[in-house]
Amino acid sequence: MLDMVFKGIRATHSAIGFPSGTFLSILVLGLAIRFALIPFFTYPYDIEHWAIIMQNSESGNALFGLTGYFYTPVWGYLLNLGSFFLNSFLTIGEYGSRFADLFGIEGLHNIFYTATTTSPAFNCAIKIPLVIVDVVVGYLLYRLIMHDTEDVRKATAGFGLWFLCPVVIYMSSVQATFDCICALVTILSLLLLRNDRCFLAGAMLALAALTKFFPAFLAILFCIYVIKVHENDGKKYVKLTEGVIGAAFMFALMVFPQVLDGTLANDFTFVSDRMSESSLLEWSSKTIEILALLFVMIYTAIRMYKGSGETVKQKLFFYSLAILAASVLMRIGPQYSITFLPLLAYFAVIGNRHYKIGFIVIGIIAMLAGFMNNSLSLLTTAVEYYGMWDVTSLINAMEMLDMALFDSTVQAQIISLLNIVQRVTIILLLLFMWEEDYDGKRFAKFRSVLVKVRTVLTRCNDEGA
Repeated sequence: MLDMVFKGIRATHSAIGFPSGTFLSILVLGLAIRFALIPFFTYPYDIEHWAIIMQNSESGNALFGLTGYFYTPVWGYLLNLGSFFLNSFLTIGEYGSRFADLFGIEGLHNIFYTATTTSPAFNCAIKIPLVIVDVVVGYLLYRLIMHDTEDVRKATAGFGLWFLCPVVIYMSSVQATFDCICALVTILSLLLLRNDRCFLAGAMLALAALTKFFPAFLAILFCIYVIKVHENDGKKYVKLTEGVIGAAFMFALMVFPQVLDGTLANDFTFVSDRMSESSLLEWSSKTIEILALLFVMIYTAIRMYKGSGETVKQKLFFYSLAILAASVLMRIGPQYSITFLPLLAYFAVIGNRHYKIGFIVIGIIAMLAGFMNNSLSLLTTAVEYYGMWDVTSLINAMEMLDMALFDSTVQAQIISLLNIVQRVTIILLLLFMWEEDYDGKRFAKFRSVLVKVRTVLTRCNDEGA
């Protein structure tokens, strides 16, 4: 009798996707790592601007009323909300300060070094909400895999890949960037679309695109998906209209304050400024990457349009991953890959082995690139507020990374190498995805080469494990 009861409990556990003991262990471990990093390690340049934005809001200025905000509007609104919460319910003292003994680092080659360092209390106030977002994304991933596989071990593995991923931990608990929010809203838009909530899916997609622009490239795929799913029930135009209205509504809601104060163009400077920063050589590279993205978008659109209703539902996440990964190639940066990492984690546990390898490589390499980009400036809070290291020793160590190497610096050369590895990994993933998806008879030799490369990589991974 008791055996039947326990079997019933286990069956219920599997059916509702209640987190397992392993899930909770991963959660505790991931939180412990994050909370060990949060007070002591911070990238001062970005978080300095978060403090400026909040101070601008507190002085009664609009989002783009004073200089200091160079991002899409969603993050600015969230910072304003955080400012309201801190002033209403908490007292954290100063947000930060400029330290005269750090002025020396502002003369180094890295223009993002700053003598302004935010306080540990302010760092915690910014980072803890981002950690909560990490948890929510991980739990959504857990429930998604649980729904699709009914396998607790796979669902827990997916959560573990995401929540213990080095770059995910680094970006929320050290660099304090908001890419995890974009990942969350993107996943929500995909889940809503798959559940036929087209208005909300469109709204979430627009919100994701106004957080970081990469999800905007999913718009065409979303439209074709709706048309194919409803091509036989007469609802395709109704559902498509719902999605467009949802996206338009969210877009209008987010930019309305800037329309009123005449700063609408500033909502898009995050994209335009970063594209204009590139040199002629980088632009030639970007042209290739833009063409590659267009190819992926056209290919996935055609494949989606030619598929049947059930095939389309199965391929939604697959093609979305391909588009998001291809879009990141246009602007390789340590934090940008977080946008597609939840989907990559999904396929890492339900798909072929190469997805897991790609996830691990990107997670580690992107974290190392982020660390090298910020280097020892991460220690300025620990040095100034905790006295954990001598300031002179810190500056001397940073100057060593600033030494000339060829036509650049040691630091810049290491970052370039890491970015190349990340770019090659993404390209290989896209090629493997194409080989897996393509069912035509052409390119047989090229596909066989890809299969051999994939086999070698997975074999090396197995031997290394």
